Amino acid sequence: MTDSYSHMDFAVADPLGDFRALMAAGGVQRAVLVETLAGDNRRVLETLLEKPDPAFRLAFRYRPESAADLVARLAHRMVVALRVNTQQLESERSYLTAVEASGKWLLVHAEKGIAPLAKLLRAAAERHPRLRVYVPHFGWPRRDGQDDPAWRESLDILERIPGCMLGISSLKHFSREPFPHADLRSFADTVVRRFGATRVVAGSDFPYVDKARYGEYVREAHRWIQETDPAWKDAHPFFVG
Repeated sequence: MTDSYSHMDFAVADPLGDFRALMAAGGVQRAVLVETLAGDNRRVLETLLEKPDPAFRLAFRYRPESAADLVARLAHRMVVALRVNTQQLESERSYLTAVEASGKWLLVHAEKGIAPLAKLLRAAAERHPRLRVYVPHFGWPRRDGQDDPAWRESLDILERIPGCMLGISSLKHFSREPFPHADLRSFADTVVRRFGATRVVAGSDFPYVDKARYGEYVREAHRWIQETDPAWKDAHPFFVG
């Protein structure tokens, strides 16, 4: 199994060692480590640039930096994505050229809800037709615990972006029910049916899960996708090549 979206638990002395142990216990072979918005795990991610590990790939948060530094970062074989939030897409887009040219992914965050993010991504894709976009967490179907009425319309927009992929992740955050969070299954089914086997991945959003059930969270996301579309394989586009 692969985990397409995880952070680390900084309440422990060795966050990376702790996560490796959870992966091993849960049957997870590979994971994408995503820099948090606060950047508290950036130092650990940078150690993996210096000492690569085939079990991991990295997604760094965008910070204003020189074009040369950004190009160099994206060229590193451990780096698969640049993370940006909606505000950054609204205020600055210079990084999109570098991301498109690199062939890596633009990993987005919908802090203002999925509707404004989807519209910004549509505009970005029109200017950068080879841009690859990863939208995690079912595409944010709920806000503050309530179903977002703009979610399905936003999926229409995202589905028409050829390079857009969605993730089934962050089950605990979006659910109103205890594990296995069955109330999210209809969202997952909709995403998989709309985007198809080649445009969906599974993730956890660890540590925002019940830690002892880390492997179960990844397995549940995989199972939902596989049951809805049997053509889906346990393969991760972030690890191709």
